[in-house]
Amino acid sequence: MISSHLRSNAIAYLALFLALGGGVAWAVERNSIRSKHIVNRTVKPIDVKPNSLTGKQVKNKSLTAADIRTATLATTRSAAGIVNPDGTVQDITSGVTADRESSGTYRIDIPYSVIPAGAAPVPVFQIIAPDDHHVEGQEVIEGTSQWEITVQFSGGDHLFGFIVISP
Repeated sequence: MISSHLRSNAIAYLALFLALGGGVAWAVERNSIRSKHIVNRTVKPIDVKPNSLTGKQVKNKSLTAADIRTATLATTRSAAGIVNPDGTVQDITSGVTADRESSGTYRIDIPYSVIPAGAAPVPVFQIIAPDDHHVEGQEVIEGTSQWEITVQFSGGDHLFGFIVISP
């Protein structure tokens, strides 16, 4: 009589044994677990696939410098200087030179070690000069070993500043 009872209720006893013993297992479809199924603060870094999070999924102002590899950041290269009317410089980025070629015409050379060749887009060159100094023309050329920038002022020689930025 006991053996007959056990045979007819074997599945029920097995389910009871697993439930009470904590050995319950269940199958889920791939990618079927959603945020609503997860208890807050229970997902650990080991649970997240590497490189699977994007900026939209990171809380604003939650990252520190320790969280960021600097090699992954875009860099901006720049050069700047102040050129006297005679072509000498007051202050200039290391390696950059400036010369007066003729009255009102100046050439600024920026080595590729400061702003690399092949920059795309071409570096942006901005003159900073008093309002009464009119720039007639400027040209940025990618030379053999450096960027060559020529500036032409109307009305002769001028004191001016410049900045070059390579995005």
